[in-house]
Amino acid sequence: MAPRWANDGFKLGRRCSDNHTTSQIRHHQVSCEAGMQEGAIVRLRQGEQGAAVVEFALVLPILMMFLFGIVEFGRGYSARIELTSGVREGVRIAALWTGVCAPHATAPVNDLQQCVLRTVQDGAQGLSRSDITVDTVARCPTDSALESNVTVRATYPFRYEIPFVGTRGMFLTAKGVMRCRG
Repeated sequence: MAPRWANDGFKLGRRCSDNHTTSQIRHHQVSCEAGMQEGAIVRLRQGEQGAAVVEFALVLPILMMFLFGIVEFGRGYSARIELTSGVREGVRIAALWTGVCAPHATAPVNDLQQCVLRTVQDGAQGLSRSDITVDTVARCPTDSALESNVTVRATYPFRYEIPFVGTRGMFLTAKGVMRCRG
């Protein structure tokens, strides 16, 4: 059987019953005051629902900016990795150049610059081929006694869009250096 005071004034928002004896009130006073305070908090929360909606409406654009910023950063980083991969393949072709563009057997190219450009474009599969430009290709010296490096540098225009910031662009650059003839 439940104690006598269990259903007597201890529900949320109700006041303590006036028919308690002094010892009962002293003994259960904390429970009675806690019940009244919780009832007041419930009434206060119901009145603040509109304020929570307004606060959410103020914070939502900032959260969306951060979310889209993170997504766009991920896209940019992925594009940079793709470009770096293409440059790595291009510099390898330039370092091992024999006069014929071996990877493009269907359409052979005898020009090193064009061969490296095609190789970089093929290596950067996730990027638009027409937007990739290869800026620097230095030939290896013909004298095998000289040790030197070949350098390939490529750029790619990257556009990003973040709400409330707008659409902006920047150039991603990747550089590859390899010793001539491997």
